[in-house]
Amino acid sequence: MSEEIRCIQAGYCDLCDKIMKFGHVELDDKVYCLLHAPKLETDKQKNNYNELIYKLITGDSRNLPVHIYDIDLSDIVFTQPITILYDGLKVKRSLKFFNCIFLEEVTLVGIEFDEVVSFQESIFKKKVIINKCKFNGTDNKHAKLCINFNECKFEDSLWFLDNTIKETFSFGNVIIEKKSLIMDNSFRKKAYFNGCSFFDYIDFGESEFYDEVEFNSSEFQGKTYFALKKNAKKDTMFNKKVDFSYCEFNNVKFASQSSDKRIFCGEAYFQDVDVNSKLIFENVDTSKISLKNTLIKNIRISNIEKLKKLYDEELLPSSEIAELYRQLKQKYIDEGNYSEAGKWHLKEKEFQQKTEKWYSIPFYKLYKWSSGFGENWFQSIIVFLTIFTLSILTIFIYANLKFDPNGWSLFKESFSHTLNIILTNDQDSIKAMGLDNNFSALIFITFTRIVLLIQFWLMSLAMRNYFRR
Repeated sequence: MSEEIRCIQAGYCDLCDKIMKFGHVELDDKVYCLLHAPKLETDKQKNNYNELIYKLITGDSRNLPVHIYDIDLSDIVFTQPITILYDGLKVKRSLKFFNCIFLEEVTLVGIEFDEVVSFQESIFKKKVIINKCKFNGTDNKHAKLCINFNECKFEDSLWFLDNTIKETFSFGNVIIEKKSLIMDNSFRKKAYFNGCSFFDYIDFGESEFYDEVEFNSSEFQGKTYFALKKNAKKDTMFNKKVDFSYCEFNNVKFASQSSDKRIFCGEAYFQDVDVNSKLIFENVDTSKISLKNTLIKNIRISNIEKLKKLYDEELLPSSEIAELYRQLKQKYIDEGNYSEAGKWHLKEKEFQQKTEKWYSIPFYKLYKWSSGFGENWFQSIIVFLTIFTLSILTIFIYANLKFDPNGWSLFKESFSHTLNIILTNDQDSIKAMGLDNNFSALIFITFTRIVLLIQFWLMSLAMRNYFRR
């Protein structure tokens, strides 16, 4: 767009000596364009400045050619606060604030933008409030983006509240340094928050995303909330797929305070996420969540029993599911919650055996049968006593002993020898039972002692796990 077309009021800037861009500010008998207007001190000067901005973004200027479609306010340093509080005001032209610097607060309330609004690569030095605005992005060649904050930097707070965004929302590679609120908004189409850096508290509470959302590779350094309160107007937050893959979390919480409020309605991807401090899922349907390649150590899930649905067990490899359950087990061991650790140990082994070679499967089945994978103390004692009793009876059979009521003393002596054989492999007892030359009996005794030793160890492990809880 030429300088002549961009000119709104005739004149020359006493500082840059060029045709005036957009308008002028008079100060100390000099005339400045907006780009070079110094900091204004009087209320009258500030009001004139703000009124000029209002005329610029609305196209309300007698000198603005009617055929101008875009209002291009790029590369300007805005030295004064910008405050437009017009409930129901309609802005029918698209606005470009590319590479601008806003030195003071920006407040936009109650405005309806029919076309694209872009603040790309701009810097906001003070607080920004955008409240109760509508971004329509009507159906034309400019409607691919409804509002664009890509590459922006907010050095103070951003309050983006109760807005309706009807087309694509782009918020990529944005830096926000102070406490901010992106709350109670309605995003009707796709929203992109990829590569953002949130360095302080950020709250997305009560917002609703109707289409897919991406937060890929963003970092959340301060407390972050994605929450729906019990009395929230909205019943859902993410209605379709949301992707947090490759993000960095320090203290992030997803929470629903009511059973009829749902955070995730579509798939939620938390793959390859770096959880430095904690990630909390409170009353959230975890069946929608994928935590592939994400360490579970710092993740807390209130309804953890539903976590078994995290993966589609028929579609994903059992090794991935087993690794997930192993991480959960280790997480609860580190926390000292051995009861929960035991539950995930069982699940881990169930899926781990599916990944082993065929010749390893029998050992897993024996492990499960003998002690419930080291978690069932009662089962392990029963198995130990069963093996012990069968061993005694088998040795009696090898020694051709029969129970004789009249030979009780002989029976007691034989029983004592049998115990010595099983417990200590006593050679004198083996000779006394007449088994010293019976090769198969000796093999059986050796095998039995090994089996009983292993079962005793499993029984001790299961009892330790039980009493540790």
